[in-house]
Amino acid sequence: MIAKSRYLLYLSVGLFLNNTSYAARLTEPGISVSGSGTHWFKVCSTCPDDGSSASDSKGGNGYPTATTEFNDMYSWFAEGSLTGAQSLPILKAYAKTDVPNTIGYVSATATAQGLQAYHYAGTESQTYTITFSVSGLLSGDTTESITAGMNVWGGIFDPYAELPGSMLGGDFVNAHADPLVNSTALNESRAISFDLVPGQDFFITSYITASAFWADGSDIAGTADAAHSMTAQFTAGDSTMLNTLTTSVPLPPSAWLLLSGIAFLTFSPNKNRKDSKI
Repeated sequence: MIAKSRYLLYLSVGLFLNNTSYAARLTEPGISVSGSGTHWFKVCSTCPDDGSSASDSKGGNGYPTATTEFNDMYSWFAEGSLTGAQSLPILKAYAKTDVPNTIGYVSATATAQGLQAYHYAGTESQTYTITFSVSGLLSGDTTESITAGMNVWGGIFDPYAELPGSMLGGDFVNAHADPLVNSTALNESRAISFDLVPGQDFFITSYITASAFWADGSDIAGTADAAHSMTAQFTAGDSTMLNTLTTSVPLPPSAWLLLSGIAFLTFSPNKNRKDSKI
C-alpha cells in the first residue's frame, strides 16, 4: 500500500510538470492559462506542406483571474480564478478540432493552472483534506483527453526543480473519449489528505489540460470540454486556521545564491572597469 501511494505521488508530480510545461510555471499565488493549435496539410505530392499555427498565454504570478480563447479550424478556451472556496482555484479548459478537406492533421490544447499559498495558524498538528472535482464532456476518440490534478507542497517550493518541493499529497484525473459512443461524460472527484504542524506554510498547485487531435485516415475529430470547471474545497480540518499568503513563495537556497552573485557583480566597484563608448 505504501509503495502504491508513493508511485501515485510520483506519477502526480510527473503529470504536474508535463501539463504545466506549455506556459511559464507559477512561482507565486496566481492564475496562468495557455492555448495552442496547429493545422498542417499536404498541398500536393511534390509541394511543401502548408498550414497555420497559433498560441497564446495570459496571467501569471499575482493574477487572480486569466482567460484565453481562440476559434478556427482548431479552437481552445482556458480560464482560471482564485475565487473558489477558501480562495482555491477554479479552472476551465476546452479544446476542439474540425475536419478539413485536406490530407494532414489538426491539433488543439488548452491548459489552466493555479497556485495558492497558505499559513497554518493552529497551535496543534492537524490533518486536512482537500477534495477536487472535475466535470466535462468528451467526444471523438482516444486522442481527445482531459487531465486534471492537484498537489500539496510543504516548505520551500521551486516549480522548476526536478522535484518541486516536499510533497504532502497529490492526485489526478485522466480521461479519454470513447470512439464507440457519441460522447463521454466526465464527473470525478479526488480527495487529498495531509498533515500540518503549527506555523507551517504550504502551497497548492492545480492544473487542467484539454487536448484534441485529428489526422486524416485514422482519427475522429472531437472535443475535450472541461469548461464546466474543476473546483476544490477543504472537506476536513479547520479552514478558519488557514490564512492565504499574499507574499512571494520563498525562493530555494540555490536561487538566493544566484541572485546574490548577480547583485554582487552588478553593484560591486571595479577599478578596472571603463565606460564603454559607441
